[in-house]
Parts: sequence; structure tokens; C-alpha cells
Amino acid sequence: MQIKRGDIIAINFPENGASTAPGSPASKDAAPSIEESLRGTHYVNKTRKFTLSVPPDWKVDPKFPRSAPIVTVLSSHDNMRFLTVTQEEFNGSLESYKGMLELMYRKTFGNYEELSESTVKIDGKSALLLSFRGISSKADNLPAQFLVAIISSGTSYTRVATWCAEPLFHETQPMFEQIVSSYHSGEIPAMAQLAKP
Repeated sequence: MQIKRGDIIAINFPENGASTAPGSPASKDAAPSIEESLRGTHYVNKTRKFTLSVPPDWKVDPKFPRSAPIVTVLSSHDNMRFLTVTQEEFNGSLESYKGMLELMYRKTFGNYEELSESTVKIDGKSALLLSFRGISSKADNLPAQFLVAIISSGTSYTRVATWCAEPLFHETQPMFEQIVSSYHSGEIPAMAQLAKP
């Protein structure tokens, strides 16, 4: 059988997992757009049904790519402090998920060093609060420090990750702790749904 090259939309190999061509209807279903807004200090994500409180000068950052499992990226007005929210399924314990993340962080960041770990409650759920430092080759080898909350809900895990250049972290840490502890999931109240970006 002969097929014209222009008629081929995608070639899938089962061992690599199914994928679709960019722009095809199936790919739109696989990666829906995120409906979100930020008014003042109140961030609302209507697609994934959660809210956060951020400082008044923060913004939804359009420069960072939004590919699964990343749900949103926010940053300070001076682009010196950052926040990502990631949501994904994982069939394992909170400790197992943390171990998988640590392997990923060690691979991503040079001189990775975990600084602290504590068990906390965020949004009424069990969570781990981690602090670590590392050097990112993607950010001109700048040493950065991170505060990451891992929130468990059944087999769904949410990561609220905040970071900045290491010299700024000590003064920024209380603000980061307030942001990650403000995470709240569930149905968005009607008034919050009226908020527009």
C-alpha cells in the first residue's frame, strides 16, 4: 500500500506510548487549556479547581511553557521569585513520591542538597514541606533555593514549588511558606469565578 507523505498525521510506536500530532483534535483533548485568573492577591484556577494567595505584585507568567503536569507558573513583578503548581497521578505513598522527586531533582540540579523536610497539613491533607538548594544549568548556573509542598490526595499529588536565587531565599522564605500553605482545592465559589485576569 502506498500513502502520500502529506496524508500522514502521526506515526505511533506502541512501545513509546501513544502520541498525537500537534494541532490534531486528539492532542487538544489531551492538553486542554487552563482557565485561570489573578485578581489582586487571589489566584483562581477554574480548570483544576484550586486557589492560592500570592503577594499583590505577582503575575501569571506567560514565558514558561505549560506542559503536563505543570498547571500554572506565577512570578514576582521583578522576575526574581517563582511558583509552579504541578498535579499528577502516582500509585504510591507520599514517601515514594518524594523519593521519585528527589531522583528527578538530583538529575536536574547540580550540587543538589536537601536542607529540611517536615510533615505538615495543607488544605486539610497530609503534606511534606521540603527545602533544598541546587544549581540550574538552564538559569546560567545560578544557585537557587526551593521550598516545595507535596500534597497527597489519594493517588493524586500536587506540588506547590517556590524558588528564588539563594541569596534572596532567607528573606523570602516566610512569604513562600504563606503561599504554599494558602493552597486550597475544591469547587470555586461563584464570586471567585467572576474574577478575570
